[in-house]
Amino acid sequence: MKAALYARVSTEDQAREEKVSLETQTSDIERYCQDKVYELVKPYYIDVQSGSDTMKERPEFERMLNDAQRGLFDMIVVWQPDRLFRSMWPAARLKRTIDETGIDIEAVKQPLDKKMLGLWAWLAEMEIENFKERSRMGKRGVARKGQIVTRQVPYGYCVDEQRYPQINEAEAYIVRRIFQEYVVENKPVQWIANDLNAAKVPLRNEAKFGWSPPYVHRILKDKTYIGQGTYGKYRYTGNKSRKQPEETHITIPFPRIIDENLFEAAQEKKAQTVRGTQHHYKAFHLLRDLAYCRECGYKFLPRDFWTHRTHRRSGKVYEYRYKQPL
Repeated sequence: MKAALYARVSTEDQAREEKVSLETQTSDIERYCQDKVYELVKPYYIDVQSGSDTMKERPEFERMLNDAQRGLFDMIVVWQPDRLFRSMWPAARLKRTIDETGIDIEAVKQPLDKKMLGLWAWLAEMEIENFKERSRMGKRGVARKGQIVTRQVPYGYCVDEQRYPQINEAEAYIVRRIFQEYVVENKPVQWIANDLNAAKVPLRNEAKFGWSPPYVHRILKDKTYIGQGTYGKYRYTGNKSRKQPEETHITIPFPRIIDENLFEAAQEKKAQTVRGTQHHYKAFHLLRDLAYCRECGYKFLPRDFWTHRTHRRSGKVYEYRYKQPL
């Protein structure tokens, strides 16, 4: 009888005390199949997850189910039932494949009844949600002590061995320079970014293309530099993030890099800049919603003062220009 070996590990599994390695799973399954005189199909089906239980995170699970439809093996052997699924979608996919192909499933460490797939999936999902909630509560407890949870701190800071934030003097000098040039010397953020790039001031890995106006703006509005670090602004589910209510945020004390008066002056200047770019009137345009490009069909958008709307199609560029509102 031909059998498929399926093994899985995830970052959450490795965080638990009862973590089990891929080597342990595969060796135990190989020994089990040898005792049962099962012929293992190669290559093995092995998934290493770094995030949520999604199809993208488990390509080998999908490949195994597709091979089952092709009749490449008669059964699936796993180390324990929770290696197959920990949420509803893999359990549902597996049950449908079993119903269509008639393959069997066996687990080395625990008996598995195919009729109990739905219950196993529900229990696995409850366990993982409980683990995530305990993990979230633990991280919030760390933050309430004033410690850094992820070791990722804003530019200008580092984390000591006890996970408390400390000033990185080399980076803090650049932060002070940015505030000085923006507020006192009245330099625009584009000029500041260009100047830092010209001076080859190093940045961290998250800024792959060097200093940019958005990165400078992020520094200018970050309250961490006046000692008010924040944890819990967002809640992450898989690859998605959702902003959390302000009352749930946890304030983490940081050593100050910027004087509070200088910081407030920067916020006021930013607000004035935004107000200065807003139009306080609406111009009437005679051809609004009536003018279209005959080449590509795009609608022309009216603008005050001079501007143009550009369309690209088949390598050609078409422009519509005017200097006064129509």
